[in-house]
Amino acid sequence: MSINVRFRAAAAAVVFSTIAYGTVFYVHPESTLNCIQDCLDSCCSTGDTVLVGAGTYYENIFWPDCQGIKLIGEYGPDTTIIDGDSAGSVITCATGLDATTVISGFTITNGYAEAGGGIRCDPSSPTIFHCAILDNWAIANPGYGGGIYCRRSSPILVDDTIANNSAGNINPGGAGFGGGIACLDSSVPVVYRNTITDNGAGGPGGAGGGIYCDGHSAARIVGNTIASNGLFGSGGGIHCSSSDCVIDSNVIRENVVLGAGGGIGVADCSPIITNNLITQNVGMWLTVGSAGAGIALSRSTALISGNTITLNQLQTEGVGGGIYCAEASPTIDSCTISDNEGEGVYCAGGADPEVHYSDITGNKGLAVLNESPTVVVDAEYNWWGDSTGPFHPGSNPSGRGDTVSDYVDFEPWLDAPVGIVGGPREKARRQVLSSTIVRNVLVLHSASGVGREAPSGLLDISGRTVMSLQPGENDIRHVAPGVYFVRQEGGNSTTKVVLQR
Repeated sequence: MSINVRFRAAAAAVVFSTIAYGTVFYVHPESTLNCIQDCLDSCCSTGDTVLVGAGTYYENIFWPDCQGIKLIGEYGPDTTIIDGDSAGSVITCATGLDATTVISGFTITNGYAEAGGGIRCDPSSPTIFHCAILDNWAIANPGYGGGIYCRRSSPILVDDTIANNSAGNINPGGAGFGGGIACLDSSVPVVYRNTITDNGAGGPGGAGGGIYCDGHSAARIVGNTIASNGLFGSGGGIHCSSSDCVIDSNVIRENVVLGAGGGIGVADCSPIITNNLITQNVGMWLTVGSAGAGIALSRSTALISGNTITLNQLQTEGVGGGIYCAEASPTIDSCTISDNEGEGVYCAGGADPEVHYSDITGNKGLAVLNESPTVVVDAEYNWWGDSTGPFHPGSNPSGRGDTVSDYVDFEPWLDAPVGIVGGPREKARRQVLSSTIVRNVLVLHSASGVGREAPSGLLDISGRTVMSLQPGENDIRHVAPGVYFVRQEGGNSTTKVVLQR
């Protein structure tokens, strides 16, 4: 049974130990030092640590103006709980903190605020690691960031569980943005290896059931599970508007939207969407059709590469079971777009995507449908399910592959699925958005074509060094698929590469 702590110590005057790198304050419900806020206020130097024993602490914490404090739950989030008691954000960071400030090992719950029910960063960029951010609410109309709110902030979120949070007021209909996480005003968070599930944004016109990015933010969303989130608006799993995010190597599944973009919704920006599994998302609407059960793009030149987009579902006469494009010109490359309810790729409103080296098969609608007679969609070098190419009653009536509409340039096509040896997969591919796309193994040496200078290391999308290369070290086949930057000798230049399997 958790011990409830509702009182504060008169002063945080007792310390657990002192080490060379700072003071450790030990908080425990049964000691005189039983209030987290008092201990944080007593920290005065970088490296101080507040170590919190098991228990439930009813507090609304305001982080002091001190860099480098570490707030650690001694036995992890299962036993160490900070409960906001519906009295505001559970933790507010508003003093320009950087990544040396760490919050780790807590359940952060029952926050209730206009923005950032669980954690509010405005502006601050702490590291939030191994926390459970559960059952918080951004209740305003509109409400932003039920779990976490980032404004002018770039926190690092790693190995957290962000679940059952809500943004907006469903009754009387206040719009919500970012049930799990909301990023605004040039925020650049790193969202890595988290579980983001069962969050919601209420009210018509909302966006981002799981994650919402707007206002020139550029989140790095990598290696997460984003599942079973939902909202009334755009982007059941993730929504990006006016924000060039990187969305790489995530599992995006079973999200639901009453609107557009069951898995991902994009508007007025050009994110990089690579190597994700986007599956079993649902686009639905109460009276009219929905759009883009997998991905919906509006006014976007996104790069969509190396993704598996499959088994997404449309309800109520929707369009674009896999990808929906409206006034958008994305580059769709090396994807599997299969077995979706509705078209594989639907082009509306003068959309002009380029679709290459992809498997587009088994969708319960046309493989590619272009509704505009003024645009011819470039869909060369794709696999349509048969070596005879796609079926088109006029241009390829003998094709036994999936059907394409008028105004689609599908010839030449691949005569085998992508990756099968012997097919025309080896034809020279175009580079897109200044990226070098590499399959299976990334080999770095001066003749690799990655750069004229010899490479000296590899960086991930957050700028961290993945590895440094010593003389004679070239093959790095153990690197996981993703977006990387190759650093050249001297550190004066980098080249972006997309490694795929």
